[in-house]
Amino acid sequence: MTLRGVTAASLLLCFLLGMLSPAPADSARSNLACCTSYNKMQLPFQRIRGYREQNSNYCRIEAIIFYTIYNRQVCGNPKEKWVKHYLDLLSIKLKNMSKVNSGPEKAAMESPKNLQVSKTVETVTKTFHNSTEIV
Repeated sequence: MTLRGVTAASLLLCFLLGMLSPAPADSARSNLACCTSYNKMQLPFQRIRGYREQNSNYCRIEAIIFYTIYNRQVCGNPKEKWVKHYLDLLSIKLKNMSKVNSGPEKAAMESPKNLQVSKTVETVTKTFHNSTEIV
């Protein structure tokens, strides 16, 4: 093989390895939309079903992105009082939901008349855990 053939084969091999190698972890993060500004009005707490944190490593501003029951995303300033208060309330709500599913009350909830309540609590807990993961 000539030098030109070896160079071409090496370049082709490097290209193929680059195409087949796994993408860096932070490129998956770039698929999420970033908040570019904060919501000016406080939304009702009853409409929130979860949140995630946005940091300035990937986006221009730091924000708390609340997910509503209407599948909307609302950007909150993490320094604002109402945002901090909502995060505290969501934390308490999550702890209370965890207690219901892990304590002795769970055995009592397995009775036939409470079976529907138990399934509802489990569904809400799973949804809440999934929607409050920090991405």
